[in-house]
Amino acid sequence: QTLNTNTTGNNNIAIGRDALSTADGTGYNTAVGHQALMSNTTGDYNTAIGYFALKGTTTGIRNTAVGANVLAGNTIGTDNTAVGVNSLYSNTIGNYNTAVGFGSLHLNVSGDQNTAFGRHALYYNTTGVNNTAVGFEALYSNTTAQYNTAVGTSALQSNTYGDFAAFYVKGMVSSNTTNFVSDQGSIYENIIVRTDSTWLVDARGNNATKTLNVYVQGGTNKNVSWKAIVTTMEI
Repeated sequence: QTLNTNTTGNNNIAIGRDALSTADGTGYNTAVGHQALMSNTTGDYNTAIGYFALKGTTTGIRNTAVGANVLAGNTIGTDNTAVGVNSLYSNTIGNYNTAVGFGSLHLNVSGDQNTAFGRHALYYNTTGVNNTAVGFEALYSNTTAQYNTAVGTSALQSNTYGDFAAFYVKGMVSSNTTNFVSDQGSIYENIIVRTDSTWLVDARGNNATKTLNVYVQGGTNKNVSWKAIVTTMEI
């Protein structure tokens, strides 16, 4: 029953029981394997090789799935590439993801623009976006965190969700003839990006230590990794 309902679709290839069995009017799809691209109706330019590969896809386009159960739950997600048994298995509407390795991005549902290379890399990711995981179980427990990069075996394995922020801070500190350090005027702070409103940054002169101190605050009970780029000038 390959291409069983097709009447007007062009340039499709289907090999295997029920492969592309509901397609009609779609084109440029390749389905090889039992029920590969079985639910496709109008999606174009998809490639599915393996048992249940892209089985649930209906209107998604430009997806590539190689391996059993790869992208099996995908419905309308587009421009995804997955290679390896069960990779991107749960993806339904996520777009622009790349998963290479057994179970990589396995539970991803709607996360976009994630890259996972390695067995179980980004395994638990569901809605997190713009993450990169390279290595066995890298970012394994990540669920909703964004913009993480993990390279190496089990790198950031326990990370579940994370927040980030970037600020531009400007102010003036003076040192008088007696070397008394003090702030002059107000500190100007501009939030470039912030995913959690509890993230704060401040810069103050410290007379006790004769230094300029930068203070960073993140979420309660969270570890904070930060980097400051400081430019100073005398006036």
